[in-house]
Amino acid sequence: VHNTFPLITSSAYRAIREAGVPIVQTLHNYRFVCGAGTFFRNGAVCERCTAERTWPGVLHRCYRNSVAASAAVAGMIRSNWDDGVYQRDIDAFIVLSEFAARRFAALGLPSDRLHIKPNFVDALDPPSDGRGGYVVFAGRLSEEKGVRTLVRAWRNLRHIPLKILGDGPLLGELRARVAADRLPIEFPGMVPRDEVLKVIGGAEFQVIASECFEGFPLVLVESYSRGTPVLASRTGSLEELVQPGVTGAHFIPGEAASLAAEARRLWADPELLRRLRDGARARFLERYTPASNLDIYARVARQRAASPSRVGVAPSARLSVR
Repeated sequence: VHNTFPLITSSAYRAIREAGVPIVQTLHNYRFVCGAGTFFRNGAVCERCTAERTWPGVLHRCYRNSVAASAAVAGMIRSNWDDGVYQRDIDAFIVLSEFAARRFAALGLPSDRLHIKPNFVDALDPPSDGRGGYVVFAGRLSEEKGVRTLVRAWRNLRHIPLKILGDGPLLGELRARVAADRLPIEFPGMVPRDEVLKVIGGAEFQVIASECFEGFPLVLVESYSRGTPVLASRTGSLEELVQPGVTGAHFIPGEAASLAAEARRLWADPELLRRLRDGARARFLERYTPASNLDIYARVARQRAASPSRVGVAPSARLSVR
C-alpha cells in the first residue's frame, strides 16, 4: 500500500487482512499525523499535531486551507489511531530514511515494524561528465521547496547560470523576480524525464533547497545516478542523504547567504566537484539500484507464511540502510 488517502479508507486494510494477504505500507509523507502531510506551515516546520492531538491542523486549515476539510482529515487521523488500525492491521512499514523512522517511532508506530528502504531508480547508464557550465534545480516550485531562498541566493551568484526545472504556484512570482533583478536563471518548465536526467547530468551540481522535512526526493537519486553532486539544505532526511565532501555539501535551510556561500565554493573548485561526482555515482551503485531495494517484501511474505496469525516482522529481519 502506498496511499489510502483520499479515495480509499482504512477499511481497505481490514479487507486485505481478511483475504490473508500481508500488508506493507510505504510512508511517503507524514499524513498519519499531519493533515498537510509535510510538517510545514506558514514558511516553517510545524510539528504541533500528534496522534492524540490533531486539532491544530483544523485551527490552521492545514488541508486545502479549509476548516471543514481539515476537520475531516483530522478526524480520520485520530480515529485510525484510536481504533488501533496502524498497530493492528499493518505487518510492516517502509520509511525512506532514518530521520523518518525516528519521527514515526516517536509518534507511536511500532519500531520493530519500521523498515528503512530508500527510493531508487533503474537508470544504470554511464554517469555524465557534468561540464554543462550551469547549476540545476528540479522540483515543484512551491514554498516548502525553498525556491524563494534559491532565487534570493542567486542575487550574489550572477556569474553562475542556473536552470530551474519544474512548475508550481510560485512560477510567475519567481520569473518576475528573476526578470527584475536580471539574474542568470532560466525556467525550462516541465520537461520529459529523459530530458530532466540529461539536464541534471550536465550540471556542475544540483541544489535541493527544501525547507520542509523531505521524505526522500527522487531527484537526489537521479542526481547521484548521473554522478552529479548535490548541494542540499541541512534539514530532515537531507542531512543524512547528502554526505559533505563525499556526495555534495549542505547549507543552512532558508538562509540565502549560506546557500550562496556553499554554491560559490563548489563552483570555484573543479577538483572538488570531480571527487564529488565520483562519490555520488559510487553511492548510487551502492544503495539506490533496484536490486538493493526489494528484500523487505519477500521478508514479510516469508514471515506471514511461517506464522499466518502474526502481525509484523521479527526485529531481527529489520532492514536498515545507512
